[in-house]
Amino acid sequence: MPRSPEEKRKRQLQKAKESQERQRQKQRAKLNDPVYQEKLRAKQRAAQERAAQRARERHQEKLANGVNTLSKKGSKQKKASKGLKGRSITAAEKRYQDLIGQLPCKACQKQGRTNSVTSLHHVHGRTKPWAHAMVLPLCAHHHDTPLEKELRDRYPNVYPVHAKGSYGGKSAFEKEYGAQDDLLVEVYESIGEEIPWC
Repeated sequence: MPRSPEEKRKRQLQKAKESQERQRQKQRAKLNDPVYQEKLRAKQRAAQERAAQRARERHQEKLANGVNTLSKKGSKQKKASKGLKGRSITAAEKRYQDLIGQLPCKACQKQGRTNSVTSLHHVHGRTKPWAHAMVLPLCAHHHDTPLEKELRDRYPNVYPVHAKGSYGGKSAFEKEYGAQDDLLVEVYESIGEEIPWC
């Protein structure tokens, strides 16, 4: 007698379930077999031994190349730096910066102009003692942004202290406006403060 499509579907599902159950039982029996378990353990031990051997070889190679093997990263890697930030600013340096930041551009002043939109230029970097107090108020074009070519004809002696390409730079800046240390003295006279690092 022919079966209905629904009965066929039920029979197929039943067969699939029975097959899955047989596979599960077979897998359980395999996992519980002491011989199979010993094979797995032997395989794991062999993998661990290979990894240990590779580690020993890498260690020997590092020793041969003179790399410090006590540190995790090795001595060839550079220490992370703080980049342009330098060390943290102190409260005293912050007070001086606040006063200096209110002054107009020192280089513009030397040229008989006044430009009060400034940023602070660190004269001796950002890591020395009092480094954050050794700052000059400079406009963008005297600090790090060269004038466009068409404006250079109009203002030929505007040099940024930080050169971009071949235009500007410390030597051109100091030739036009004076030594940066001398400008620092003038800045501290302008704010009416003694130079703290002297």
